[in-house]
Amino acid sequence: VGEVSASLTLTPAEAVVGLSLGPMSSQACSAAIARDNATNATSILGTASTPGNFCVRVYDAGGTLTGTVNYTITLQHF
Repeated sequence: VGEVSASLTLTPAEAVVGLSLGPMSSQACSAAIARDNATNATSILGTASTPGNFCVRVYDAGGTLTGTVNYTITLQHF
């Protein structure tokens, strides 16, 4: 229980991806918070009201990526 944030670092820095954060269900990652136009240094913040398993997704939201995108996710729970 508490605030959860996910920060994204992308290479190449001009890449645009989707970033979502949410609870993990028995079948998939449920996106409680999503930003479909995340760029380098984007952060999303949410509040976990119950204990459990959570997940972060990085995805090609616009279907426009034509090459490799490397990413680092920094996750904080406080």
